[in-house]
Amino acid sequence: MHILPSRQPLEAEGERPTVIGLHTGASTPDEWRPLAERLRFRNRVLAPHLRGYAASRASGTGEPFTLDAETPPIEPLLDAFPGPVYLAGHGYGAAVALKLALARRERIGGLVLYEPTLFSLLLADPGSRYAYMDIAELRRVLGRYLDAGDWFRAALRYVDHCSGAGVWQGLSVQERATIAHRMPALCAQLDAELSDPTPLAGYAGIDVPVSLLSGARPRACTRRIAQLLARTLPRAEWRQLDGVGHSPGAHPEEVDREIERFLAQRHASWHRDPEPTAFHALPVFAHRGGGPDRADAASREESRALPSTPLRAPWNCAWHRARG
Repeated sequence: MHILPSRQPLEAEGERPTVIGLHTGASTPDEWRPLAERLRFRNRVLAPHLRGYAASRASGTGEPFTLDAETPPIEPLLDAFPGPVYLAGHGYGAAVALKLALARRERIGGLVLYEPTLFSLLLADPGSRYAYMDIAELRRVLGRYLDAGDWFRAALRYVDHCSGAGVWQGLSVQERATIAHRMPALCAQLDAELSDPTPLAGYAGIDVPVSLLSGARPRACTRRIAQLLARTLPRAEWRQLDGVGHSPGAHPEEVDREIERFLAQRHASWHRDPEPTAFHALPVFAHRGGGPDRADAASREESRALPSTPLRAPWNCAWHRARG
């Protein structure tokens, strides 16, 4: 659980627009920390852990994981504060953002999607199947490496395929080990992206402002997905960023600048406080017992009664406030 310094009580942040950052598969919620620092006087930034790290499917046991399974644990965040919520997603997180927007359109103020990896859209489009087969072949090769227990070779193939040849060599030993450890989960996420049943036309109902972002030299599959979504989403704007690629970890600073620009266009007259807002990297769990309404009421009551203690949120995890 991480939070940027703030002396603002959480209940005093109600007028701030909320941004939920959804990380890419090879990263963590900390990739949104620079964005939270950039927006600290204007927005509340929440960053949940995505649940795709339960990699039973990749190891050949358990039930297949789906993108739809990501959305229920995150949905309470959409109702935790008043006002519209803005979703920013990177890679796998961008695919989850689209599914959230489908499930809760009425709460979404806008989307920023950096190189969304909703690979299932490619299979149904006759002009995109070459790109789909490229990803399907990658998944087959990764599965062969994992079956042989060679997680580092799988990680090398994954990173160089997604981010460009030679990127793996530029990673630190710790970064390589972290990605290798996550390979079963990354394969489970690839399965979810390749097999999602929602057709492209199903996203036409997301009638909110959308900023689609691509690197200057995007992979053929992510470029094609961005093109398909730009044609389908009613209020989408597609931009390519010079000198930006698909990072295996945190997204580039240029993406944060684009998110800031997008939010400024939505809220030209933000309320500004002299104190910064907080960044919350939240592990998301299914709520157990009591129902979200009762839990939310209990959270507000606890906040009023014990302002110096952690606030219990409706998704059953603690928010910690760091004192500046």
